Amino acid sequence: MNPIREQFVEINGRYLSAKKAVRERDRILSLMASLDESLEAEQTTLAELTAQLNEAKERMADLEGLTWTAVWQKLIGNHEEELGEEAEQLAALKMAHEASEIKIESIQNSLQEFEAALVDLAECDEELTAVQAEQQVFLVGNGRLPAEKIHQLNQQISTGQIFLREAAEAIAVGERALQAVADLRIRITQANDYTGVTSPKPGHPVEFVRLRYSTKYRWGTPYKGYTGIGAIVIAAGEVQPLLDLFQLELSDIDYQMKPPPDLEVPALGEVMLAMKGLLQDNGFERSQRVETWRGHLSTLDKRLQQKVDFLRNKIGHQETAVSRDQTELQTLIEQHWQEAEHE
Repeated sequence: MNPIREQFVEINGRYLSAKKAVRERDRILSLMASLDESLEAEQTTLAELTAQLNEAKERMADLEGLTWTAVWQKLIGNHEEELGEEAEQLAALKMAHEASEIKIESIQNSLQEFEAALVDLAECDEELTAVQAEQQVFLVGNGRLPAEKIHQLNQQISTGQIFLREAAEAIAVGERALQAVADLRIRITQANDYTGVTSPKPGHPVEFVRLRYSTKYRWGTPYKGYTGIGAIVIAAGEVQPLLDLFQLELSDIDYQMKPPPDLEVPALGEVMLAMKGLLQDNGFERSQRVETWRGHLSTLDKRLQQKVDFLRNKIGHQETAVSRDQTELQTLIEQHWQEAEHE
């Protein structure tokens, strides 16, 4: 046997072994899924039987004891008959209950055996992937596969997988930013709906205003130890870093809907001007400042959501493309491998 054929036989042996291991793993997982369903159904049956058995025991105890039920059945002459029927039902329920427990134990034992078997097959996917890579190298090296086409497919798969990974990271940051914006909008709404507070010194407006500007007063729902204006300022300060990080993640995958400035919260000065509106007794300035800022945050929320939704949609398309390229590549390898096997 020539060296090339020997190499083919060696790789082929490992390939067949790896495929067998994967098939066995899939078979076991399928059986375990079926057993899990059976176990759940049987556990429901056992629970029902347990309830019925307990009720039957209570009825039997009533008939056997000095209870009104027993006395009444004796008076009407049905005591012995009722006692016999209940005893039969109780015996049948005990047998069914025991059979259900035995069945559950059997299923659980089978699941444990399958789990033990899966330990030996834990790396079967990695082994198959490694052998398929060797098949590819062997076929290309011996002129049996079009090197250019194989390189193109591998490049597309690699590029697609990188996009999927980076898009998933961007979505995670985008979702954190969305939550931060939502929290900030809630804080502003709560502060804008504020109608009054008990002043430490009733009748002293200066003290009232000081309390409203304070960053640590304990009115309302706490936000990391702060409420009111302090909570809003802190929440606003947490949004922009997340927006900047999201833009950075988007740049990693060469995607921008608009220039970075479209994802910005107002500057801290604007925050304080808006908050000043919350302290005004006249509704005009209060509503103008706060509503303008809330409108900005509403637009910001929509832009963020658009970007996140767009990435989710792109991920779906890219997953399909990667799967298609992987299938095409594997089909080519298997086709030419089989040809070599029959020579």
